[in-house]
Amino acid sequence: LSDHFIDPSLLVPITWPYRATLVYVDDGRKVLELCVAWQSLKDPIAFLPCGEAQCIVVLSSGEEDPSVFGVEVLGEVIQNSGSQDSDAMLLDDEPCVDAPAGASEPQEFAPALPEPVADQMEHVPASVQTDSNEPVVVEVSERPPRAQFVPEVPSKEERLLHEVTHLPYKSWCPHCTMMKEVPDQHRSLPEGVREHPTISFDMSYTGYDCTNEPADSQKDKLACLIVRCSHTDAIAAVPLPDKSAPSMKHAAVEVVRFCQLLGHTEVELKCDNEPSMLLLQGLALNARKRLGFKTRIKNPPVAAHQANGPVEKSVDVIRRLANVMLSMARERLGIEIGNHPLFSWAFIHSAWCHSRYHVKAGLTAHECASGARYNGKLVPFAEPVYAYVKPLQKGNAKWEMSIFLSKSTTSDMFIRLTKSVRRTGQPWKMEHKLAESKGVPWIII
Repeated sequence: LSDHFIDPSLLVPITWPYRATLVYVDDGRKVLELCVAWQSLKDPIAFLPCGEAQCIVVLSSGEEDPSVFGVEVLGEVIQNSGSQDSDAMLLDDEPCVDAPAGASEPQEFAPALPEPVADQMEHVPASVQTDSNEPVVVEVSERPPRAQFVPEVPSKEERLLHEVTHLPYKSWCPHCTMMKEVPDQHRSLPEGVREHPTISFDMSYTGYDCTNEPADSQKDKLACLIVRCSHTDAIAAVPLPDKSAPSMKHAAVEVVRFCQLLGHTEVELKCDNEPSMLLLQGLALNARKRLGFKTRIKNPPVAAHQANGPVEKSVDVIRRLANVMLSMARERLGIEIGNHPLFSWAFIHSAWCHSRYHVKAGLTAHECASGARYNGKLVPFAEPVYAYVKPLQKGNAKWEMSIFLSKSTTSDMFIRLTKSVRRTGQPWKMEHKLAESKGVPWIII
């Protein structure tokens, strides 16, 4: 159910250049688009002319007959020339938008112009009707610019709800724009579906320049292992103090736990040929073999980092989301968060949120793995909250002020092992001293 056209660039690469949009409304089935080159549209996510309706979007590599999509054509279907300002295509001999008065048949359109000309004449009349009913191309003397999209100002309720997870991306959010926006780019082809999932992982390094910290401490960067499942698109973040052998042992335990949480009995472990990553891969392989699970190894060629592209993209996704959350935390708490435990917790919570709120092909990673939608309560990252604790004495307080870090992936408890939190509704700066805690997310033995 949608009130606007679906943007294919969020789901598929540019090798599927044609889009067909089918809707079902009260007065029948409609075809709004039939093999339209969506990349040339001025606004590929414009509002539907028939309002909110049940929508089916079919992407293809070329212009196809409607029967390929399982559509039976009862009336005349008009081929869209690439602009959503033209009339909708027809099924069941009924227009989706109001037809001109006295018009009982679909209007005639001029033949499609060559692609460069059609792009220049976007949203400009391409033809006029003469007394002989033959279309004549109008010579255009102006070139309308393609203005950059201006985001709409959200309501207060929309802004507060978005700030809880910062998912999905909203162009009106200054933190999303500063930390998460990306320029136009080409997308690589996705891998084919396999019988067993590929668990790929890679190390990332992220730093932040604080104005009130010594120059030596600013050189420290957070090392964080990013793990991704190819079947569910689930992502886990494992912050580490360094790349030593004890740290890799801890990371291997987290990789095995990640596979177990997703229910995979057979996986393929994939990483680059960096020595620390090969050590981690071997430790995870031996651990899974001792548990009786089948595990394969497949690594890209030496110095071919592009072959491990999906996890590298996941590194960028989690880093940008963590930067968004840290940006808001710095603003709300009024403190610098650089070489600080909150910096590493932001990566853990970003991966947790991405797996439960990022929708791909109609499902989140959590829904693919568990078969159920996540419905737990959540608050914004680093917000001071009251956390429920079991008092030692009945006269002691049952709620204590804490900083929200993330939630457990197994029991859904709030980090600090509490089942419930309560928001204060007060400015975060009033409790900024709570952020001085030194608890890091790793335990290295």
